[in-house]
Amino acid sequence: MTDYFFISSPLHFCLAANFALQSPAHRSVALIMTRDKVVADIYAAAIGKHPEIFASVTSLAGMDKSGVSSLLRKIFSEPGKMRIFTGNDRRYEFQYAMQIATQAGAQVEGIYLDDGAVSYVGHKSINKISHRYIDPLLKKLSCGWWWKNSLTTGASAWIDSAYVAFPDAVHPLLRDKKLHRIDATGFRADSYVALTSELVADSAQLRKKLSGVRVVLTLPHEAGFLQKQQDYVRIGKMLADCFQCGEIAVKAHPRAQDQASVEGCFPGALLLDRRIGMEFLLPFLQDDCLVLGDISTALLTSKWLRPDLAVVALKIFGELSEALLTLYDKLQVEITDIAMLPERLERLDEFH
Repeated sequence: MTDYFFISSPLHFCLAANFALQSPAHRSVALIMTRDKVVADIYAAAIGKHPEIFASVTSLAGMDKSGVSSLLRKIFSEPGKMRIFTGNDRRYEFQYAMQIATQAGAQVEGIYLDDGAVSYVGHKSINKISHRYIDPLLKKLSCGWWWKNSLTTGASAWIDSAYVAFPDAVHPLLRDKKLHRIDATGFRADSYVALTSELVADSAQLRKKLSGVRVVLTLPHEAGFLQKQQDYVRIGKMLADCFQCGEIAVKAHPRAQDQASVEGCFPGALLLDRRIGMEFLLPFLQDDCLVLGDISTALLTSKWLRPDLAVVALKIFGELSEALLTLYDKLQVEITDIAMLPERLERLDEFH
């Protein structure tokens, strides 16, 4: 049995490594399809140093569609027994791989790996006409009639099974899949930590810096951060009243550019490298560290990968959907208003 893992985000990377570690009898292959070639090269180099986890790694980054198609035909045109994992079944690479493997007569199973909040609340455009009808037609015309639309991530006909954090809370469109709960034990394995440590520069120095950190604040996409900048100034002052500067770390969104604004909101705080996924920083945090942030997938994955950490979501962007509130309740992630944060920080011992 060969397991192929399409990796396009830090979360996909972590889940793929976890599954590969738990299936030592299978041959595990990593297929990097993140759009950032620099990041893809970093992922590929890290994986290449740990052949005990992945037998091989191939990067699709930087290729045009023709090149990607040619490479996928080469990989998947032989009949065999395989599983193809993805965190996004709407991506061309995954669907084309499934089509080629099926045509070749392979015994193939398409598997969705939890991609965070979307697994539970659905795709943000799920009710739009363009998402339901126009985009799928254009995809079929440009890719082929084998293209299978997915109203929300993980729901396409190519997917047979789904591994998710909370099977009983998934979006209704995923409930007809074979649902399995993710086994998080592999995230604490020494080999997993060794692999993810390859993705941070000078991991020993980073571990030293984070050893004194008592709170990590994760920031949303830069547009959202700048829109609510005054709220984050308030949060920065609240944290400074409760912690020493060296105890506060701030993680900006990976695509953020305005470093000056972040520094202005959190003077003296440790600013973590925005390019490093929060998922890769979690193994370095102390057990008594508090993770704060807006209602986001970053907080969800923090709780999944480090269930021992205290995680608190701040209501910053208005009303929350009932599905998201239910999910956070299941995860035991506390939600609080900004105005209540000082009072909550005074009771730090209750987090643990």
